[in-house]
Amino acid sequence: MSVALPRRAEAALAWLAVMAWMGLVFYLSNQPVLPEHPSGAVDYVSKKAAHMIVYGVLAALWWRAFTLAGLGVRRSLGLALAASVLYGLSDEFHQTFVPGREGRLADVGYDLLGAALVLAILGRWRGLRRLLEG
Repeated sequence: MSVALPRRAEAALAWLAVMAWMGLVFYLSNQPVLPEHPSGAVDYVSKKAAHMIVYGVLAALWWRAFTLAGLGVRRSLGLALAASVLYGLSDEFHQTFVPGREGRLADVGYDLLGAALVLAILGRWRGLRRLLEG
């Protein structure tokens, strides 16, 4: 048995999820040393994949919050992408102040790629769902 939340409560929880995820990203970015894999190639790929996954999740959370705020699916997709990239930029800037870390603009590119991929999947899924229900 599932209980439907009132729309306002659902929207509030969506915004809370965005803030919690951003807090997790900030916490991880504030760590002076991250674990490293002995293989440089594996370490590089895993860290870039982590950027893509983390910002893909953030973009999905932004999209859900914007959609529940009544901004529409398409507008929410664009806003979610912009918010994710802006947070990625601020996160890389933040890392310039963390001893042992450095901000890299290239990492924002991986953030953008992860966010864009997830949002493209969400956009296609929504369109396909509408077509099938339609």
